[in-house]
Amino acid sequence: MKDLEILVRAQVKPLLRNKVDVESYLRENLDPKSDSAEMLLQERAEQLDIADRWLRLTLGSEKRQVALCYSPQGSGKSQFVKSFVHEKRAEAMKCGRVIVRCCDVATQKKPQPSWLSHVLRDCNEHQRPANAHNSTDDGLCELVREHVEAVTGFTQDAFEYRDSRAAYAMWIKETARCFGFKEEIEDIEPLIMLDTCELLAEHKHHSHKHKSGVPNMLLEAFCLAMPSPKGRGLFSGCNAKFDEEFSLSMANVRDFGLLLPLTEKGFRNAIEQSLDCTIDENIVMPLFDVCEGQPRFLRLAVKPRSTNLGSADAFSEGFEALKKSVKPRLSADKKKKDKCFPYAYTCFLASSTKARVASDDVIVMNPAWASDAERTRTFEEAMTYSIGTYKIKKRFTVPPITFVDDVATKRGVPIPPSELHPFLKPEVVKRFRHADALERGRQFERPFMYAVYARYLLEFWKNASNPWVPLAKVFEGAVQTEITAKAQQM
Repeated sequence: MKDLEILVRAQVKPLLRNKVDVESYLRENLDPKSDSAEMLLQERAEQLDIADRWLRLTLGSEKRQVALCYSPQGSGKSQFVKSFVHEKRAEAMKCGRVIVRCCDVATQKKPQPSWLSHVLRDCNEHQRPANAHNSTDDGLCELVREHVEAVTGFTQDAFEYRDSRAAYAMWIKETARCFGFKEEIEDIEPLIMLDTCELLAEHKHHSHKHKSGVPNMLLEAFCLAMPSPKGRGLFSGCNAKFDEEFSLSMANVRDFGLLLPLTEKGFRNAIEQSLDCTIDENIVMPLFDVCEGQPRFLRLAVKPRSTNLGSADAFSEGFEALKKSVKPRLSADKKKKDKCFPYAYTCFLASSTKARVASDDVIVMNPAWASDAERTRTFEEAMTYSIGTYKIKKRFTVPPITFVDDVATKRGVPIPPSELHPFLKPEVVKRFRHADALERGRQFERPFMYAVYARYLLEFWKNASNPWVPLAKVFEGAVQTEITAKAQQM
């Protein structure tokens, strides 16, 4: 019956199909179902323009064209992908020329989509022979075939998608036929967008290797499966990076930079534009500070069902709701997070005390926790684990809301998180709306002393054999230069 349908379609001109509904398509293939709160994209216009221009460029080369969004979890990558489609590729998506998939959502589907199963089959952990068929190529072809079948409503013959060039040719031909436009038309060229592609970026391919002998990652192998020069992709993930050798020889690659935490102004604009209301001054700063401007946490903090943004009474309710929303996210992948904890805690201390650290600085750790093998991790690597990110140069930030006392104290931390951030204590949050200016100021006297202790620990852990640390080192970057100079003389 399927073969008959394909034969008839080849001889009959179809009725034009309704264009793809952009929002419905994105909701099905991108948005996490557990997080329905919306917040309009803020402070990302430059990156949107860079990605758009790059993916439209014709460089006169036969290499594939790829844009990478390499940023920690919670920084708004999925929101960025969604906005990119709406603002830069809406017409192309309506005509079926844009494929969007969230790898995280795909891995949770039952059964798992066949395209992803094909790609994961090439993981070197499966110990396939080096001369085994490259299943990643099949994965790309199946992704294109299932997409064309979904948007056109017509069964697609797998033979017509037997390799990547044939698959792209059918993608172009079938969408043009069903939506009534010429096959080759500017601004609606085929584009594949993969979000949350950490899984593909952290596993090595069983046989593909760089010239140096280092194995390709599955994400690089997927890029290689796209035909040159029509293959264009936008890949996002906290570790969505290509090897420098790969970027120079196999693809035209542009990493358009980190999605930085929002500024306070960006947060206010997002609230007012998304929820059509103003946010109370008693709420905005505490929520903004514990979230460190991270869009995901800010979005959770202002869910309309949990917060009345026009009332100071809302702060306690909103903050408790935020902690409940964040907790499941912190519990996920416990094994990996336990392994990360020693250097995550150091990152937390550096963030809480505004210590200056470069991306290639090695993260010092509590000697009681870390083995010698773990002492080479850098702040750059901490970003790939989504521990934190850089707000400005040498200012690494970790959202305080991601650390809670009941988890941290089980690890024997020298400073409980709430001693540095009083708003992590429920009783402080409850009293906040009733406190006068003097009482609010006193709430931060104790955290200041703990901040000094935290700075001491960050210096002491660099050389744990000597407990004496110069005061100038403790206060470096935290106070005026003249005061630091006087401390140096003490």
